[in-house]
Amino acid sequence: MNELHLPSGYTITGRWSGKKFIIIQIIGRGGIGEVYRAYNPEQKEEVAVKIGRNLSSMTKEYECLKMLKGISAVPEVYCLDDCKIQNKTFYFFSMEFIKGQNLKFLMANYNFKLKEALYMTLLVAALLNRLHSFGYVYCDLKPENVVYNRENRQIKLIDFGGIVEKGKGVKEFTPCFDRASWKMGSRWADEKYDVFSLTMFLYVLLNGKSVLPGDKNKLVTMINGLKKATPQTKELLKKGFFQKYNDTTEFFCDLKRLINKQSRKSVLKKKANGDMVLNMVFLFSLVLTSVFFVMALKKLGMI
Repeated sequence: MNELHLPSGYTITGRWSGKKFIIIQIIGRGGIGEVYRAYNPEQKEEVAVKIGRNLSSMTKEYECLKMLKGISAVPEVYCLDDCKIQNKTFYFFSMEFIKGQNLKFLMANYNFKLKEALYMTLLVAALLNRLHSFGYVYCDLKPENVVYNRENRQIKLIDFGGIVEKGKGVKEFTPCFDRASWKMGSRWADEKYDVFSLTMFLYVLLNGKSVLPGDKNKLVTMINGLKKATPQTKELLKKGFFQKYNDTTEFFCDLKRLINKQSRKSVLKKKANGDMVLNMVFLFSLVLTSVFFVMALKKLGMI
């Protein structure tokens, strides 16, 4: 579609609902539309408005968001309508405005620790698993499609424009996260497609930036070169990249076990450090007591 570049203050009016949305600023562009931060004067609240020319794609994304209603990691969707812009018909839907910053932006300003990267990937894996249970594949997972709110420490998955039904061709993808670009599988939508993207998502969080596609040898080199990853994490990445998981459920379970193992190690390490401190305090007290005891004996003339 042609980019709209709607200016701040521009008002969109729904043809059927009559609802008005005053544009504040653009917050994203995708293959099927643009997303704007807008103000709804009727509800007196800020919303996000996605606008595009393709009715089928806009309706599909809207229906998908409605289907996932109630899941905390998915934006709540409101109304679907059409409007006239520059004498052309555009379709749009309004949805919850997500406060926070996408992970691509955060990666440029912050280095995620291993535990943080694993936990965020686990949350996304749970959401993808839910989406798969409805017969859909997300297809375009990447850090810029995941928003993190520091205030409530929640993540939201945004931009469902790339979703397709299982067994159909992938329409929207980003080369780094696309298994076909790495010659690691087809560009047909199945659960393994999302598993590869999810594995690359974890790798990128740990690496701090995306990479250009290569072949399986490059994937192995990438895994071996990760300084933050433990041997268990590297094994998880290897299984994900080389399609050893049949679905996101298997990936999720392995990842959860890995996180639990990391947590137990952390607890044991803290306990060991605590025991060491106690031992040092005890030793210091013993030495101090011995000194005072010797001084007392000297005063009494016993030594």
